[in-house]
Amino acid sequence: MKVDLTLIENNIRENHVHENKSLENRQPNELNNTDETIEREKQELQKKLNYLNLEQQNNTNIQIRLLQMKHEFDEKLRNVKNRYKNEIEDLTRYYEQITVKNDTLEKRSTQVLALTLTLFCHFELIRNIPKNYELTFVFHKVMRLQEIKD
Repeated sequence: MKVDLTLIENNIRENHVHENKSLENRQPNELNNTDETIEREKQELQKKLNYLNLEQQNNTNIQIRLLQMKHEFDEKLRNVKNRYKNEIEDLTRYYEQITVKNDTLEKRSTQVLALTLTLFCHFELIRNIPKNYELTFVFHKVMRLQEIKD
């Protein structure tokens, strides 16, 4: 029995040594294969990372350009608004000046018309006065007519 145990123990040791050798032989190959696989995956991931970095940089550049375009557009829009606001203010002032001038002209034309009518009435009165009327009487009559009109 002791021999059997020793034999089993030796057998187990041999198997263990054999397995260790087998593992030692397999390990470098597997390690090499694993290293190669890891290196390939690393390279693939590096390529993907480079691509993503490039894409992110492109997106960042696009965003920067869009912001620049937005600022340019906002500036142009502000300039256009200011220009039209100034033009509207100028036109409003010009309209007010024209309105004042128009009112002044209407007032003056009314005054001229009143004066013309007064002169016409005086002329008609003087023309229709008989020759024997005194001039002072005519003057007083014209003055009364003027007061009535005013």
